[in-house]
Amino acid sequence: MKRRRNKTRRKQKEKRTVDELKEETNRSGSPLVSEGKNGEAGTTAATTPATTAPPGPNGAAPTETITGAPVIFFLGGPGSGKMTHAQNLADIHEGYRHINLTVVISEYIKENDLGSPQGISNTIALALLAREMHLTPRCKGYLVSGYPRHMEDVHNYNDKLGRPTGAVLLEWDRGTLIKNIEVVGWFVWLHNT
Repeated sequence: MKRRRNKTRRKQKEKRTVDELKEETNRSGSPLVSEGKNGEAGTTAATTPATTAPPGPNGAAPTETITGAPVIFFLGGPGSGKMTHAQNLADIHEGYRHINLTVVISEYIKENDLGSPQGISNTIALALLAREMHLTPRCKGYLVSGYPRHMEDVHNYNDKLGRPTGAVLLEWDRGTLIKNIEVVGWFVWLHNT
């Protein structure tokens, strides 16, 4: 019984966050989240992720579209360097933006007091990604790390936003990944002490 109550509370909290996302995106002029079938969240801007940018400072929506911007996913195991490589490429290639969805989701969780990233649905993750793309409408391309998290995310992205331009798979042997994680952990420990 306790498990059912926790699940209900989590769904209520997620529903509230979907409503907040809907309200936020409606204010910006980018309808990223809509009411889906049976009252669940659906993504509408996702059908045309970047046909129009959010309104500019004067409230008018810019006419420039961003649908032609390439989207490249960086995939790999923990410690493979997805974020590092994506950010390095964004630094080298002017006009490309690195979207670290892990950080975006973490900030969203903190702002909305949601607890853990596991409670974030695929719909919200996709809406957050689309929102980040809308924030930089004149971007030459997007280098995305931390997404997709599961195969379902890939199908959801393809259905709502279209096919990504490509993916970079960073594959290392297990020993190297463990070593990378240990080095990063050691660095974080040193930095925090």
